[in-house]
Amino acid sequence: MKGSENSLTDSSEKNHLKCRYYPVCNGCQTLEIPVETQKINKTNHLKHLLQKINVEFADIGFYSVGLSADRVRFDFTIEHKLSKTIFGLYSKNHELIDLEQCPQLNQKLNLIFVEFKTLFIDSFNTYKALPFKGSVRVRVGPNGEKGVWLDWPNLKIKEFLDQGTFLKSLLNKNFQVEIGQKGKRLAYSQNTTDLLKLVDPSEIDPTLFLDFFSVLNDQKSELLKCSVSDFTQPSVQGGSKLIQFVSSTLNDFAFSKTDQILEFGSGIGPFTKALALQGYRMTCVENDLKSLLSFKMNLADFLKTDQVRLFSGDFQNEKNQKLIMEKIDGPVKAILVNPPRSGLKSFLSSVLQLKAPYCYYISCFPESLARDLEILCHDVYKIKKIEIVDQFPHTEHFETCVLLQRVDL
Repeated sequence: MKGSENSLTDSSEKNHLKCRYYPVCNGCQTLEIPVETQKINKTNHLKHLLQKINVEFADIGFYSVGLSADRVRFDFTIEHKLSKTIFGLYSKNHELIDLEQCPQLNQKLNLIFVEFKTLFIDSFNTYKALPFKGSVRVRVGPNGEKGVWLDWPNLKIKEFLDQGTFLKSLLNKNFQVEIGQKGKRLAYSQNTTDLLKLVDPSEIDPTLFLDFFSVLNDQKSELLKCSVSDFTQPSVQGGSKLIQFVSSTLNDFAFSKTDQILEFGSGIGPFTKALALQGYRMTCVENDLKSLLSFKMNLADFLKTDQVRLFSGDFQNEKNQKLIMEKIDGPVKAILVNPPRSGLKSFLSSVLQLKAPYCYYISCFPESLARDLEILCHDVYKIKKIEIVDQFPHTEHFETCVLLQRVDL
């Protein structure tokens, strides 16, 4: 992606990406380091963590999304002052940097980011909002769908609802607008374009949910409905590679019709849908209410036939773990866990109790992964395959995919 001549450009050097805001902006921490060196550094960091806990492992695979992340969602901060509005990311000194564009976003998302800023600024030709600061997410769908999530203080939300100019401009430009922690949907009141209302996601007609994400499954694009505020991987390419790690290795195992895969932290269902389409029987657990809504829409056909079963509950909560475990019936061939940065925590004991032949661990934080592997690989599992999926180029972050096999197999 190439930006404007005076703001963002791809370097002619294949191993570097240029950005006018680096190194002041803290969005990218390692932009000056060639991507091959970044690969070595990330691999060595993971190796060091694994060696520290005395876990045996083979070569660490590495997959990179490339020079630019090609992100389809962007979280940033807006700070409105009487004289100026800043849209951007923080510096290392925690000062907000005003961004024109960002080279880590895909081209359509950069255009949506610019359009959002323009609509916000233009709305103040007729209305002067009081100073405030809040979080914003913009998202682009596979077919150009536009979405924005405004996670602002309640009093500020009320102010903008009462005034209406800016929020109406977003609706009139075909943005799907979600507001607040609960991700309530902004809409016009019935039979009028003068009054605005907020609708709880559970009350929205399923046909009005947009395909805001997709993954590649056997070279075919599978569309997934979700809210703008739902968690998804930041890029289609990176999310698809995570799924491919699981699906490609599952094909090496002999599954019977009664075997099942347990998935904990299913989200909107990208792994579930890809594996269900391959014929696997899935039992899934998710806690987030908005994600559960999206999951049910994305897996509706499979839920009807019981090929996919869905349970609501926080698998990291010790009180819920017994209830969740009681719902599992039949042989468990593999477990798929995709925990938050904190790792599995007390759920580790449940994973060990299930004694599944295989366990897939998708991690966004190598330190918590290493802490969990130290327990999982103590007499029960061994690492069969491990791979880094680097969907955060020029940062210190990366995803790790681990396939564990029971030691007695």
